[in-house]
Amino acid sequence: MTIDTNGALTGALIGLAAINTGDGATAVNATGDITATGANGYGVLVYSLGSDADVTTGSGTNVGISAINQGATAALSITANGDVTGGTGDGIHAVNGGQQLDVVNTILNGTVTFSGPTVPAGSDLNVTAYGEVTGGRYGIFASNDGSGATSIIATTAAVAGSSEDGIYATNGTTATDLTVSAAAVSGKGGIAVTNNGTGFTSVTATGLVTGASNNGIDAYTDGAGLTVSAAAVNGGFAGIYAQNNGTGATSVTATGYGDWNGRQRHRCLHTGNRPDGERRDG
Repeated sequence: MTIDTNGALTGALIGLAAINTGDGATAVNATGDITATGANGYGVLVYSLGSDADVTTGSGTNVGISAINQGATAALSITANGDVTGGTGDGIHAVNGGQQLDVVNTILNGTVTFSGPTVPAGSDLNVTAYGEVTGGRYGIFASNDGSGATSIIATTAAVAGSSEDGIYATNGTTATDLTVSAAAVSGKGGIAVTNNGTGFTSVTATGLVTGASNNGIDAYTDGAGLTVSAAAVNGGFAGIYAQNNGTGATSVTATGYGDWNGRQRHRCLHTGNRPDGERRDG
């Protein structure tokens, strides 16, 4: 399935939908503005059961980009060249695996619904954003239950979440490396990454990262090493929380000056073991 369009697209529920339940590749290249008029709608919705899925958007997307790839060994790639606004949902929502889309209900009844157990699927997951990304929930949400690496690059413009993190990325146990490179990020938490896979975990932030009520940067790995490199970080709890339960080394570098609970402090870093194994916000 291939969709190429350079005009403005508007839909009540979905601006552009690409649903491929076959075994081939899915490619979307949309260079014009894409808008869903409903606050709970989808600017771009892509669902693929086949081979690789590639989504490229141009000048602007409202309300958000959502792509779910359930091809057994397929890669998912999203490139947003313009600003992305997520309305009440996520700015960019990218998943390898996840729940199945109820295709019939979505097409016939005009309601996007997902159901059933989480499906382990896919390989690499790549998200690149050149414009600003904002979401009512997460700014960028990425979940990889496949066999490959996860990469999020948002180094040229700000990413902001509202009720959740600015950037949230997680690898399942079968995935490998997890890499986040960003400029300014803000949200309830700033950047949160969890790597339950076997690879290396890296978080790099060149701008101000702010977690309004959670940690500024929260990084956890079971894999092969953890590196956090940041400038200024503000956290409602810790500025930077780093936990390595894996086999490699841990490195944390912070070149800026952070803020913790509204009080400027030099000790905004926490590293250590979380006995419950869950993300810690304190």
